[in-house]
Amino acid sequence: MIEKKTEMNMKNQNLIKNSFQPGRKMLARMLPVAAAALWAVSSMAAAPAQLENISVDEFASAAENIDSDALVSAPASFMSLGTNVKSITLNNLGDYTGRNLTAFYVSGRAPVISTGDDTIIVRSIKTSPVTVRIDSSGTAVIPPVTVPRSGFDAFNAIVFVVHSSPAVYLKNPDGSAPADPRSPNGGLPDSAYNYDKKWSIQIQDVDTSQPLILRSR
Repeated sequence: MIEKKTEMNMKNQNLIKNSFQPGRKMLARMLPVAAAALWAVSSMAAAPAQLENISVDEFASAAENIDSDALVSAPASFMSLGTNVKSITLNNLGDYTGRNLTAFYVSGRAPVISTGDDTIIVRSIKTSPVTVRIDSSGTAVIPPVTVPRSGFDAFNAIVFVVHSSPAVYLKNPDGSAPADPRSPNGGLPDSAYNYDKKWSIQIQDVDTSQPLILRSR
């Protein structure tokens, strides 16, 4: 029995040693491989009787045959850290050349009573807003953004705000103001909410995995 355990330990040590040979695995693939290994162990733990017939050699062979490329390309729901929004080009802003445009990536809902300004009730701002300048042709280009997954309210809309001040903050039609990553403690003056134009789009209505060209409302 002792000799058998010693042999198994030596094989395990050799397996571990070989798995760390330079160049055999890219560092970027270690996370999904580890996740797959944890899943495999948890699955086998649910059926311990089946483990009795698995030799160390068979386990090592299975580990060698893990397709790390397939793991890297697993569904986004398994490994994704957020929603990738490609660049957005906004046109038809000729009346606001030289002013600023800020994009807010939010979780929101339609107002119970229509406010007439084509906006939504923002529950939370999911990441720091992005501000760009509207050029002489009335166009604003917002760079790609990754919106992290956090909280129980999902990212589902983008609010666009045109403003003359260096920065602007959101206030809902009902007077409430969602927490902003730039000023988590609030206490902002009324002038921080002044804007020239505001509208929103629902994520379900556009394909954010591709660069967008939109006409402002």
